[in-house]
Amino acid sequence: MKYIKILFSIGVLFLLILLLHFGTQIVMFDFWYDNALLSSDKLYFKEKTYFISQFVQMMMFFAVLYGSLGLWHMIKQQYYNLKTFKYFNISGLFFIITASLDLMMGVLNFSVSKVEHNLVMSIASGFSFIVLGLGLMAISKILIDGLEIKTENDLTI
Repeated sequence: MKYIKILFSIGVLFLLILLLHFGTQIVMFDFWYDNALLSSDKLYFKEKTYFISQFVQMMMFFAVLYGSLGLWHMIKQQYYNLKTFKYFNISGLFFIITASLDLMMGVLNFSVSKVEHNLVMSIASGFSFIVLGLGLMAISKILIDGLEIKTENDLTI
């Protein structure tokens, strides 16, 4: 349980950092948007890239949020519970969607800019988040199977 609490703390810290980032994006919108426009001619979606990347970051926020909620319910209600299953499943789905969008943007931007470093980083991060999402979905399946076994054992006693 100690490691679950540490993982939950890291998730909450990451959520706070993302909230701070979103706050600066709102407060200093002109600055961030103008900086994004400076390099938008080298990107596939041009000036829309800023808003698409903000959408991807928002999806990442929800992925971490649902993962943290799953950990929270795991801490409060022990390992095998239905809420943890649901939150991990949703978090895994958000991670897969986020990674797919980021991967697609990286490949499309590479087709325009031909900067290999960006493509390699996009592929590496995209596949790692897909693996993370699939891992969370697999863990949620293990947890729901464990919940079924636990309820059967509780009924037989």
